Parts: sequence; structure tokens; C-alpha cells
Amino acid sequence: MACHLKFAAERVIPLAFVATGTTAAAQEIAPVVSPEPGSRESPQYRAAFEAMMADPTNSERSFEFARVAASEGDLRGSIAALERILKINPGLSNIRLQLGELYLRAGATDLAAVYLRQALLAPDVPGPLRQRAQSLLGQAERAQRKHFFTGSIYAGGRYDSNANAGPSSREVRVLGQQGLLDEQALGHSDWSAEVGGTLNYTYAFDSQAGNDLEANFTTYNRRYKDTHLLNLNSFGTDIGPRFYIGGVLDPSWSVRPFVSATYLLLNSRDYLGGYGAGVNLRKIFATASYFDVTLETSDQHFFNQGAFPTNSNRSGMYTELRGSVSYQVLPATRLFSGLSLAQRNSEAGFESFKEIGFGAGVTQTYPAPFHWTEYSWSTSLYAGVRRSVYNEADPAVDPTVKRQDNRFDIVLSNNVRITQTLTLTAVVQYSNTNSTLPNFKYHDTSASLGLAWSF
Repeated sequence: MACHLKFAAERVIPLAFVATGTTAAAQEIAPVVSPEPGSRESPQYRAAFEAMMADPTNSERSFEFARVAASEGDLRGSIAALERILKINPGLSNIRLQLGELYLRAGATDLAAVYLRQALLAPDVPGPLRQRAQSLLGQAERAQRKHFFTGSIYAGGRYDSNANAGPSSREVRVLGQQGLLDEQALGHSDWSAEVGGTLNYTYAFDSQAGNDLEANFTTYNRRYKDTHLLNLNSFGTDIGPRFYIGGVLDPSWSVRPFVSATYLLLNSRDYLGGYGAGVNLRKIFATASYFDVTLETSDQHFFNQGAFPTNSNRSGMYTELRGSVSYQVLPATRLFSGLSLAQRNSEAGFESFKEIGFGAGVTQTYPAPFHWTEYSWSTSLYAGVRRSVYNEADPAVDPTVKRQDNRFDIVLSNNVRITQTLTLTAVVQYSNTNSTLPNFKYHDTSASLGLAWSF
């Protein structure tokens, strides 16, 4: 019987709120702002300005004007519009990130650092934007220091209706014949404890372009109440420089070559070790949106152990091309999607596969209901599909049928910010895998609840 193992460590860290006056901000940047309104207005600028002034409390209209004003060099107008949005909804981390960038462009480095630090404490900031905030912070404070650390620690509990990813039916294929599994080999429920963490390091080079060195470390650890065989410890790291094309302060491209390493323990025994390299290409847009693509290849070595005597058959090169797009459609609404292509060339052809995956979702940020906390909450809904096609049939299962899996996932998550650095995270997920072989058909419903502390 084969088990499909998959883990993910998600960064979940809360948002700080520091009230900063629009008047003081405007005064600080006054010497470096663009010409007075009316001196070079485009029709788009005038239309956005008039729409905003017709309804000053409409954050969507202020958001659109801020985008147009920034693109035309009106830093003061863009900053004023974004500050107005924060007065309506102070929990929008994407707005704080944009303000940090605009203040930095205007030369107000102290204010820029304040907003960027606030953005780095937000649970709803995706990885590429978090890295950009850390790079901008390096530019704002590089006169004082060059080393920057951020991270989070998560601890919680989880319930799975099918913790061991066991097949849904007792009828399976064995050596091409129909077999009947024991009831204990089917999928069963279990509780588990989860502990995870991330540590991100940035070193700011002496470069006007904003080039820096990035290093990341992640760990995810899980202990089951009954299914001890699947107790998991995973560790991953990558390091590499990021080079900006056009400068870090401009909506620009950046490229980052890197090396990486991964190590997994299953039931406190060696399960997988790997090392590799890759390159990341990223485009950041002015409205806190981005396009991100990564090509990575790694040499994976699977270790045999008592429960998995043929695990080494999976060893080989693994290559993945993954891309993601995020669009801040409204001040409090973000759409995102991702596409991945992967290939594993294992020692055994029946463990080699090609895979394609696609997913999309939405994140909504909103004030805490009934003012239960001082900080905004966020909710995300995600759905994804993945198709895996194996190169050869496994003679131990069925020598005449190649394995093909289709997996569907839907995830609902909610971040409740309790304090500036503490977030309560709740996640509900449903997964369903159909396969050409009944051995690999299964479904699982899971729910988790935990606390994350950021620094």
C-alpha cells in the first residue's frame, strides 16, 4: 500500500496598527513632490480625481486615484488618497506597503520604515510582497544597518478524517489481480499537533538599485495521536542574491538565482534529502500586485526504512516550473492564482511522473466584527486542481495500468488578529483524489486551529 504525503508550511503573522497623520506626512515630503495639481493632468487623472472628490469616503475611488496619481508622479496626491483609505479601514497591509514605498520615493525614510514594518507584521501579505517590503526596508534603513530578520512561529492542532491518505475502498489491485484490504488499512481519522516556523534574512548591499541577499528557512513538524508512522519533521532552506532591473523603487523586474536544500524525517527516521538550485523572476506592480515565476530543480534521495522498504525507488531529479499572479482589485480585496508544471525522473519508471496544477482564490480583509479585536481580520477561499501522470505501470500493483491521479482541493482560511504580533488562524480543507487505480483513490476533510507569533 502506498501513501501520498504532502505538507505545507504557511506563514501567518498579524498586522500592526500605528496611526500616522496625513498632514505631517504631506509636510515631510513637500519639498520633493510633483508640480501643483492642474499643471500636467491627464484626462485619466482628472476623471479619477473628480470621482474621488464626489465621494471622499469611497475607498475604491481613492484607491483608483492613488494608482493614477502615482503613475503620473503625483506622490503627494497618491499618499493623501492612501492615508484617507487607512482612516476608513486601518487594517489594510497592502495600503501600508504602498505608503512605505511612496514615502521612500519621496525621501521620507523614517515614515517609510514605519509603514513597511507594519506591512511585514500582516498575516495576509503574500510572500513576494513580503520580500519586497523587506527589501524596501533595507533601503530605508541601510544607513543605520544592513541586516534584517523577520519570521513567525506557529503552533496548533489539526483533525483529519483520512489522516493516512488510505484508499476509500477495500478493493485494490495487487499484481494485476483484485485484492481485498484489511479494514485497518483503509483511511482512518486522527488528531495531530502542528508546530511550524519561518525565518527570513535580508542583507542590503551598497547599491542604489536596491540589490540584496535573501536567505529563507522553514520548518514544519507534526505529531499524530495514533498514526505515529506518519509523524513528520521537515526542514527547508534557500539562499541567493536578488538583482533589480530598473531599481527597487520603480515598478520593476527582479531576478534571483538561488541554491536550496530540503530534509524530511518520517517517524523520526530519514525519509528524504535533497539539494538543488533555481532562478526566480518577479514583476511588482504599483498597486501591490505582482507576477512571480520560479524554475527549480533538485536531486532528491529517498531512504528505505522498515515501513517503506522500496522508498529509494523514488530517488531522482525533480524539476518544477511554478508561477503565481496576485492582483489587488480593491483596497481590501485581492485575487490570486497559480500554475505549476513538474517532472520527477526516478530510478524506477513507475515512480516517475509529470504533473500540472492550477489554483485560484480570493482574500478579503475587513474590520473585526463587533470590534472584538482592535485589528482587522482576513478570510481566504482557494480552489485548486492537480493532475499527475506516471511514466510506467507498477508491476506490484497492476502491470497493465499506468497510474493517473486527479486531485481537487478547496481551502477556507481565516486570520483573526488578536494583538500586534499574535494571530489566531483557522483552516478548513477538503481534498479528493481520483485515480486509474483504486489503491490511490481517497478523500480527506481536515480542520486546524492555531496561534502564530510574528517578529
